[in-house]
Amino acid sequence: MVFCVCTSVHLRCTAVPSAQRNDQRSVSQSDNNAPASGDDLIASGFFNGTPEEEKEAWRLFTKSGQYRLAVKNDFHLSEAAKKVQPNDVEKATAHPYVGGDINHDGAYNDFAVVVVDTTKNETARFGLVIFNQPAERKGSYETHWLYRDRDLSKTIIEWWSGGLAVREYRDDGSYQYCYVNWDQRAKEYLCDKDFKK
Repeated sequence: MVFCVCTSVHLRCTAVPSAQRNDQRSVSQSDNNAPASGDDLIASGFFNGTPEEEKEAWRLFTKSGQYRLAVKNDFHLSEAAKKVQPNDVEKATAHPYVGGDINHDGAYNDFAVVVVDTTKNETARFGLVIFNQPAERKGSYETHWLYRDRDLSKTIIEWWSGGLAVREYRDDGSYQYCYVNWDQRAKEYLCDKDFKK
């Protein structure tokens, strides 16, 4: 079952979790090419219908102003890369965030965001941060970096039926693809060639 919340420019659909289903939360909005602030993800409607703790995790993460949501102009994919899956690339660079049960612990309000370090001007100023909802649904979100201080300007994140994946494009349009897996022992995320549940 899917619930949708509609405002004047946003649509956010959140699936009611089931044991065999892991759904991506998505949002449709007009493109914003201006540099983002920490509040842009909140203003997008992405957190509509989610626990308040999820929004608070993002708010605390961006409070200092060091990190902001990446926006479309931060990405620099080649024309060849844009032709591979034009709709997917367009959406992923306009909305570089997804949500669902990323670590497969049964808590369905985890989310991942491509961020930019505002204190840096070099290409290696991006990060991919993942916020985990506590499995017992109460308490604070945990923050984990998949990537930090990297050039992700040719990289998109996407949701597939098994969870979160990362696609890094080369200039010729080819790409490297990896599945984001949670390592329970090390308490960290890894991006692997193979999906592990």
